[in-house]
Amino acid sequence: QHLHDTGDDYYLLACYLLYGCFIRPSEICALRIRDLSFKNQTIFVSAAISKNKKNEVVTMPRNVMRLMLDLQIYRYPSDYYIIGHDFKPSDKKCNDKILRAKWLTIRKALQLPDIYQFYSLKDTGITKMINILDVSQVRDQARHSSIAITDVYTDRSKRDGNAHIKSLDFTPRV
Repeated sequence: QHLHDTGDDYYLLACYLLYGCFIRPSEICALRIRDLSFKNQTIFVSAAISKNKKNEVVTMPRNVMRLMLDLQIYRYPSDYYIIGHDFKPSDKKCNDKILRAKWLTIRKALQLPDIYQFYSLKDTGITKMINILDVSQVRDQARHSSIAITDVYTDRSKRDGNAHIKSLDFTPRV
């Protein structure tokens, strides 16, 4: 069930952009409808708004794409910002402080510790994706300059081993 009139689904979209697309809060606020490709299921992050000053493309996970379609983001003018002051698309750019402020109210309502910041969604998303995909794919999605940066998110404390490696058989065949 969607709460389009309350803005909650639009804020959820901002969270998804951070969690699954690894787009930084300041970049989220600068993204425009024209940066989306529904055909390719991608988001273009231009050098003008990117932290690393490079033009790059990130892939939208299915849930991000589905929510954008449900919210009919494509119906807004192409020059609108994807996230505005009320979290809905707008012709006015918002400040990323509103994303953090909303997070604080959610965190407080859920009685989560202060350690969980809005930006923690990106860190958690990267960590989770590393457990599913090859680290180079995660590096590209996160737009990291090297695998060494992405590798910081790798959990090396697993005590139960790697299920994929357990299924391998390197017995020499003659």
